[in-house]
Amino acid sequence: MYQVSLTQNANQDLEDIAEYISLDNPYRAISFVQELIEYAIHTLSHYPATGTKHRHSYRKAYKRYLIFYDIVEQDKRVVITHIKNPAQYTAYYQL
Repeated sequence: MYQVSLTQNANQDLEDIAEYISLDNPYRAISFVQELIEYAIHTLSHYPATGTKHRHSYRKAYKRYLIFYDIVEQDKRVVITHIKNPAQYTAYYQL
């Protein structure tokens, strides 16, 4: 099993996602971010290489969001670098 961690950028992405969703539904914002984190940790800790290869890292989708991450095999770690809405994907194509 792999240990999953989030970078500061990924944490900021989660805050941005929650803020955006909270404009319509503050309660859903909290529960959705929790679901997203639980999905990422559970899935990537057990199956890190199931994502699609994207440049030098991977990406995996959850609902309509893209999770960008790196796998550090020698340490059995997965580092989530960004979490983005695919509608904004072209702005983040360089990730």
